[in-house]
Amino acid sequence: MQRLNQIVLRMIAMATLACAMAACSSDLSLEGQCSGGDGQAAADSTAGGGLVAGGIALQMTECDVVRRAGPVEKIDIGSDERGERAVTLTYLRGPWPGVYRFTGGRLVSIERAPGPPPAPAKAPKATGKKPAGT
Repeated sequence: MQRLNQIVLRMIAMATLACAMAACSSDLSLEGQCSGGDGQAAADSTAGGGLVAGGIALQMTECDVVRRAGPVEKIDIGSDERGERAVTLTYLRGPWPGVYRFTGGRLVSIERAPGPPPAPAKAPKATGKKPAGT
């Protein structure tokens, strides 16, 4: 009977710990996605595409940038030399194209997006007319 009580107590402790950790995971750095139910994005969004109006500035969160710039084209997730989460979001198109680098969930640098590949050179068009004087 005592062994059963110990098992139940351990399960309760694990459930409590899991609930506490779940409460902390609303941050992007632990959850991996931005929550959409906070009402702030809906209040600030533009009528056109659901993006939040305004620019992008240093120290914004990853979610703030995604709400303003839209769907990401490329995401790189890793860690820096101090073990903090490092994320790079790349936008080639959209209202704010660029490369956005985050450390610890905050925007630390913005770079110009790599340009599209150069268009192939067009060959001169043949008009079918004879040159003058021939």
